[in-house]
Amino acid sequence: MSDALPAADALARESAVDPRRSVLLQAPAGSGKTAVLTQRFLRLLCTVGEPGEVLAITFTRKAAAEMRGRVTRALRGEFEPGDPCAAELRDVAQAALQHGAARGWDLLRNAGELRIQTIDSFNYWLATQLPLASRAGGALNVTETPQDLYQRAARRTLAAADGEASLAADIELLFERLDNNWMKVERLLADMLEQRGHWLRYVLHHEPQTLCARVNESLAAIIRERLARAHALLPAALLAALEALPDVGTLGAGPEHLAAWQSLAGKTLTKDHSTWRKSLVERHLGPDYASAAARAAMGFSMNADNTFSWTSSSSSSSAISCDCSGCESLEPSR
Repeated sequence: MSDALPAADALARESAVDPRRSVLLQAPAGSGKTAVLTQRFLRLLCTVGEPGEVLAITFTRKAAAEMRGRVTRALRGEFEPGDPCAAELRDVAQAALQHGAARGWDLLRNAGELRIQTIDSFNYWLATQLPLASRAGGALNVTETPQDLYQRAARRTLAAADGEASLAADIELLFERLDNNWMKVERLLADMLEQRGHWLRYVLHHEPQTLCARVNESLAAIIRERLARAHALLPAALLAALEALPDVGTLGAGPEHLAAWQSLAGKTLTKDHSTWRKSLVERHLGPDYASAAARAAMGFSMNADNTFSWTSSSSSSSAISCDCSGCESLEPSR
């Protein structure tokens, strides 16, 4: 076993520095991750036409400086005494220098050509490459509070949409669905910009119909999971009685039954859908449920305090009222 571990470690290190492979390197502190990444960087230099084609990105300036230092020292042949990776680094550094010399590089004098930088520095460089048509001229800065920029971009988008014929119908539908609440629409767009890493690739590389299909699939999965949870909490007899309420219908667990659950929620939950109604009256259930005979036919009766109770037709079932433990276990979604 003692011989197997070093062999496995050596194989993993060799695989990690192979420029033909994509790897995720995970190892504890002090295990030599930086040395392995340095070897990989130098090997990649041997495969490109310009040193700037190889990019190493770090989160902090300290990490970038350490990585740059390791690469430049390896190119100069400077190694710590007893460095176990010195032999491998020396060989690959010489190979990188020879590859560069054949193409007119001088990495020893122009180490600045090595692209080892923080992610913020890289993003800044990308932003400076924007064309003039983007109107992003002038000094650019990395901000720690991008939320203001997201909100400003969302506001400009909505304002510009008023004069964009291709967006008019979509914007009108969006406002219709959100009760013409400008601030809410603006906030939702700003939130989407903040999470653009999750959806931008689908918008840029797919047709709108493909994106709509993916969104609909996700919504259907969410609806199915929520309805299945609600469906499982209701006793079968109570479920049948609720389905008999006017304009409710089948309370199934699939997305096709969402309208029935929404109708039930409108009748039995408060306006903000956060709590159960204390009482059910005609304006909640409709004129078809106004008479005592109609309520009795479905097993419901009105109490003296104007609340309702429901009793199963099964002799083994006990009465269930709107404030019983069975109802309390079914918490409406906020």
